[in-house]
Amino acid sequence: MVRLRTQEDDYTFISERTLTGSGFATSPELISGIVDLQRRTIDQTSDSAEIGAAAEAAQGAADAAQGAASGAQTSADTAQARADAAYNRADAAYALADTKVTQDAGPSFAAPSGALSRSALPSYAGGTAAATYTQADMQAAIDQIAALSSRLAAVIVDLRGNGALTG
Repeated sequence: MVRLRTQEDDYTFISERTLTGSGFATSPELISGIVDLQRRTIDQTSDSAEIGAAAEAAQGAADAAQGAASGAQTSADTAQARADAAYNRADAAYALADTKVTQDAGPSFAAPSGALSRSALPSYAGGTAAATYTQADMQAAIDQIAALSSRLAAVIVDLRGNGALTG
């Protein structure tokens, strides 16, 4: 008898010589069949052990891949949530930007007539009024009023032009 040892089990292999010498099997076909059957059983057991080890390794790899895929899914879900939040903030900003602030346009002014002036206006120091007015005093006051009037007319035109005053 020959003892064979595999990874998990011990097997006893009965050789042709042992079978012939024991008188158990006398036919060469029977002895050959028993030996062949033993060899196939040992081969299948070895193959099963290798297949089992390969299956365990494959299962470990599949488990690792599943863990990586779960981590990637979590990262993708987090990125999607952040993108959704950014989209909502942008949508709110667009809605706010679309809101028009109305302002009271103020009183209505007709377009002024006459000469407009946008030239520099010197400050008017005025003077002290005398008990009797001279023509020169009156003319100086009238000239200053005219200068102010033409500049005020220019301001009104400009304010109407940019919509601050209505017509």
